[in-house]
Amino acid sequence: MDESILRVRIVMALLLGAHNECRDMILEAANELWLQLHVKRDLAQNIKKQRRCPHVEEQMH
Repeated sequence: MDESILRVRIVMALLLGAHNECRDMILEAANELWLQLHVKRDLAQNIKKQRRCPHVEEQMH
């Protein structure tokens, strides 16, 4: 598991306790961060694929 994803999970478990008044705000920010992490990961994977196989990009266009 990616280290940044593991960190997010640990922090979320701590912050989303039953008595946290900021729970909704934390959830919204965490969801946005989660989305950004996945978008960045997907972009990085696509760039790696393009570097390995530049002819694949040409076939897609």
